[in-house]
Amino acid sequence: MSNPLAGWYQSPDTPGFERYWSGTNWTADTRPMTPSPQASAPPAATKATLIKNPVAATLLALFGFAALVFGAVGDLSDDQYYDAPKSTAYITMFSGALGLAIVVFSLTALFRITRAAGRSVLPYLVLPFITGAAIGAGLRVVTAHTADANIGAGFVLLLGPLLVLPMLVGAVAISNRLLPSRTAAAGVKPSGVSTWPVRALVLGSVGLVSPVLTIVLSIFVGWLSLIVTLSGPLAMGACWKATRVRITRRELFCVVAGFVGGSVGTIWFMMCMIDLLFG
Repeated sequence: MSNPLAGWYQSPDTPGFERYWSGTNWTADTRPMTPSPQASAPPAATKATLIKNPVAATLLALFGFAALVFGAVGDLSDDQYYDAPKSTAYITMFSGALGLAIVVFSLTALFRITRAAGRSVLPYLVLPFITGAAIGAGLRVVTAHTADANIGAGFVLLLGPLLVLPMLVGAVAISNRLLPSRTAAAGVKPSGVSTWPVRALVLGSVGLVSPVLTIVLSIFVGWLSLIVTLSGPLAMGACWKATRVRITRRELFCVVAGFVGGSVGTIWFMMCMIDLLFG
């Protein structure tokens, strides 16, 4: 049997070192072993975004676009179609600034989420932008004062939901595809067990009527009316919890209804806080 070719080999008597083989015998030359090349480590996971939930990011973007357009258009009249809080100027400035911050925040999250999924962000922005802009502009039409009956407000209140709700459902359905399935998500209960969509629906229902409830309860129990105003933000939080994994069609409608009511409640909550501070 022929001898190995001359070269550096693992030392037979000194672990961790190599000894030079002359081709016929071991020499006295040694050196520390060089580590064998390791398999390249897998690429680091994409840095976690502030919002890992594409549905929550979509709903936030929609809410932000509505607030931004509402603030950008500005008050169209001296009086209000609704008996809103007195701090109209503060509400306009606050809604515009808050809307801009939410839009930047949510769009950054959506961009990172879609990039991690290898998809373009544009299809996930069209419906939130159109829906949010329509809501913000519609609210300005509704709050516009006219010498006679506000016919534009009537059209918005009657036709607006028919146009906005399908786009809202579509926006949530599209972003829902980016969520992991329940079976793929570790530590998540099986489908049908989660109660967060129902909680979102219940809290959103309370948030939807919170303006009326607040006024009625303030006559009898003032502190209870303040608690009711929190139903809107709580409904928004429940929507986020409900959409940590891919939701079913029934859960989707619960989340959409909860978001609508939660948005109304959240807007009313912010208006009450602004009126309390600056009114």
